[in-house]
Amino acid sequence: MMRSTAVVASTMLVCGPALALERVLVNGVAIQSFRNTSESVLAVGDNLVRRVETHTRMDIKSIHEGDGRTYVLVSIGGGLGRLCPTLWLAIEMTEAKPRVSKDFGTCSDALDVSVSDGALRVVMDEPDGRSRSTYSFKDGRLTERKVAISMTQGPDRAPGGNLAAFVAGKHPSEVIKLKTVADALKRILPPDVFEEVRKRALTGPGVAFQTDSRFAIGHSCIKHNCGGNTAFMVFDHAGAAWAAVETEGVKKFYGEPPSEVRAVMK
Repeated sequence: MMRSTAVVASTMLVCGPALALERVLVNGVAIQSFRNTSESVLAVGDNLVRRVETHTRMDIKSIHEGDGRTYVLVSIGGGLGRLCPTLWLAIEMTEAKPRVSKDFGTCSDALDVSVSDGALRVVMDEPDGRSRSTYSFKDGRLTERKVAISMTQGPDRAPGGNLAAFVAGKHPSEVIKLKTVADALKRILPPDVFEEVRKRALTGPGVAFQTDSRFAIGHSCIKHNCGGNTAFMVFDHAGAAWAAVETEGVKKFYGEPPSEVRAVMK
């Protein structure tokens, strides 16, 4: 049985040149992150377990228990020149010295965490959305297993042929995986443009599809670079599809959208 506890960290100032950013007690042992002018440091009790450049954040995210073991999950994010916005670090709390994993992750901050057979398991999608990685950490050893995932799912046709109703309220990351949606978009988008729309839907911030009596519209953008880089998808109640892809402020329309559709893709 697994129990997860969200962390609400306290902040405090400490004497000397270092700033204590977080302090969390786990089984009576303090886990703390500090920052000074040259580096950020993560400590478990008296053990310094990780150093990073001062511009990089280390946040104590969650505590997980199962099979008599306790794990702490830490995010490592930011930093100058980092291509990957978020990596992860796992700590197994033991009566002796804590066991600490190497940095891991797919650059995603969306993950599924559990404890199974005494191991911490962290599952996250790869950036391309075509595969999923499962990281397992136990007894100080980190392993990774990557598997391909289905590109599309769901029916070949929207119920009643109504695409707008079918996608209503769904997030773009969910909609782009629907077979009937993917098929509709592929009919109007060149292959490279479809892949770009798909990538933005799966990895970037997005707005769930809103529906009225005419059509449904949803959009997503490039993660950490939304301004002027939005992809729009529009579907009507008869099954028609339109799209627009904006890159560095330049927008191109697909599917020959009528003026009222163009007006909402802004």
